[in-house]
Amino acid sequence: MNGKIKAAFLIIAALLTSAAISFISVVAIAGKSDRIYPGVTVKELDLGNMSRERARQVLTDYGEVMREKTANVTFQGGSGSFRLAEVDFRLDAASTAEKAWLVGRRGNFIRQCL
Repeated sequence: MNGKIKAAFLIIAALLTSAAISFISVVAIAGKSDRIYPGVTVKELDLGNMSRERARQVLTDYGEVMREKTANVTFQGGSGSFRLAEVDFRLDAASTAEKAWLVGRRGNFIRQCL
Protein backbone atom coordinates (compact mmCIF):
# COMPACT_ATOMS: atom_id res chain seq x y z
CA MET A 1 0.00 0.00 0.00
CA ASN A 2 1.28 3.42 -0.80
CA GLY A 3 1.35 6.25 1.72
CA LYS A 4 -1.88 7.97 0.60
CA ILE A 5 -3.94 4.75 0.88
CA LYS A 6 -2.52 4.04 4.34
CA ALA A 7 -3.34 7.57 5.49
CA ALA A 8 -6.89 7.36 4.11
CA PHE A 9 -7.40 3.96 5.77
CA LEU A 10 -6.16 5.30 9.13
CA ILE A 11 -8.39 8.38 8.90
CA ILE A 12 -11.47 6.25 8.09
CA ALA A 13 -10.64 3.83 10.90
CA ALA A 14 -10.22 6.74 13.35
CA LEU A 15 -13.54 8.30 12.27
CA LEU A 16 -15.43 5.00 12.61
CA THR A 17 -13.87 4.36 16.04
CA SER A 18 -14.76 7.89 17.17
CA ALA A 19 -18.35 7.52 15.92
CA ALA A 20 -18.75 4.18 17.72
CA ILE A 21 -17.38 5.56 20.99
CA SER A 22 -19.62 8.64 20.74
CA PHE A 23 -22.71 6.52 20.08
CA ILE A 24 -21.99 4.17 22.99
CA SER A 25 -21.41 7.17 25.30
CA VAL A 26 -24.71 8.82 24.34
CA VAL A 27 -26.62 5.56 24.86
CA ALA A 28 -24.95 4.99 28.24
CA ILE A 29 -25.69 8.53 29.45
CA ALA A 30 -29.31 8.41 28.26
CA GLY A 31 -29.83 5.04 29.94
CA LYS A 32 -28.78 6.44 33.31
CA SER A 33 -31.14 9.39 33.11
CA ASP A 34 -33.98 9.58 35.61
CA ARG A 35 -36.16 11.15 32.93
CA ILE A 36 -38.83 9.31 30.96
CA TYR A 37 -38.03 9.36 27.26
CA PRO A 38 -39.90 11.89 25.09
CA GLY A 39 -43.04 10.60 23.41
CA VAL A 40 -44.13 8.27 26.23
CA THR A 41 -47.81 8.75 27.04
CA VAL A 42 -50.43 7.14 29.27
CA LYS A 43 -53.90 7.84 27.88
CA GLU A 44 -53.78 11.57 27.13
CA LEU A 45 -50.98 12.29 29.62
CA ASP A 46 -47.61 13.09 28.05
CA LEU A 47 -45.04 11.82 30.56
CA GLY A 48 -42.04 12.49 28.30
CA ASN A 49 -39.09 14.30 29.93
CA MET A 50 -40.62 13.93 33.41
CA SER A 51 -38.77 12.37 36.32
CA ARG A 52 -40.31 9.20 37.69
CA GLU A 53 -41.41 11.07 40.80
CA ARG A 54 -43.10 13.84 38.81
CA ALA A 55 -44.82 11.26 36.58
CA ARG A 56 -46.03 9.41 39.69
CA GLN A 57 -47.58 12.63 41.03
CA VAL A 58 -49.22 13.47 37.68
CA LEU A 59 -50.65 9.93 37.50
CA THR A 60 -51.87 10.11 41.11
CA ASP A 61 -53.71 13.36 40.33
CA TYR A 62 -55.13 11.82 37.14
CA GLY A 63 -56.35 8.79 39.12
CA GLU A 64 -58.19 11.05 41.55
CA VAL A 65 -59.93 12.85 38.68
CA MET A 66 -60.86 9.51 37.11
CA ARG A 67 -62.45 8.28 40.35
CA GLU A 68 -65.10 10.99 39.96
CA LYS A 69 -65.97 9.95 36.40
CA THR A 70 -69.19 8.10 35.68
CA ALA A 71 -69.24 4.87 33.69
CA ASN A 72 -72.35 4.06 31.68
CA VAL A 73 -73.06 0.40 31.06
CA THR A 74 -75.58 -1.37 28.91
CA PHE A 75 -76.42 -5.01 29.39
CA GLN A 76 -79.10 -7.40 28.27
CA GLY A 77 -82.29 -6.20 29.84
CA GLY A 78 -81.14 -2.79 31.00
CA SER A 79 -78.52 -0.19 31.57
CA GLY A 80 -77.03 1.74 34.42
CA SER A 81 -74.27 4.01 35.52
CA PHE A 82 -71.91 4.32 38.44
CA ARG A 83 -69.03 6.49 39.63
CA LEU A 84 -65.67 4.78 39.41
CA ALA A 85 -65.10 5.59 43.09
CA GLU A 86 -68.10 3.39 43.91
CA VAL A 87 -66.25 0.34 42.57
CA ASP A 88 -63.02 1.41 44.32
CA PHE A 89 -61.19 2.35 41.11
CA ARG A 90 -57.50 2.89 41.76
CA LEU A 91 -54.65 3.81 39.44
CA ASP A 92 -51.31 2.32 40.52
CA ALA A 93 -49.35 5.51 39.85
CA ALA A 94 -45.98 4.23 41.10
CA SER A 95 -46.07 1.09 38.95
CA THR A 96 -47.34 2.99 35.91
CA ALA A 97 -44.61 5.64 36.27
CA GLU A 98 -41.99 2.90 36.54
CA LYS A 99 -43.31 1.17 33.43
CA ALA A 100 -43.29 4.49 31.57
CA TRP A 101 -39.64 5.01 32.59
CA LEU A 102 -38.75 1.51 31.35
CA VAL A 103 -40.03 2.26 27.83
CA GLY A 104 -36.95 2.21 25.61
CA ARG A 105 -34.75 0.80 28.37
CA ARG A 106 -35.63 -2.90 28.14
CA GLY A 107 -33.68 -5.37 26.07
CA ASN A 108 -30.73 -4.69 23.85
CA PHE A 109 -30.43 -1.84 21.37
CA ILE A 110 -31.43 -3.89 18.32
CA ARG A 111 -34.58 -5.24 20.03
CA GLN A 112 -35.61 -1.71 21.05
CA CYS A 113 -35.30 -0.49 17.45
CA LEU A 114 -37.47 -3.26 15.99
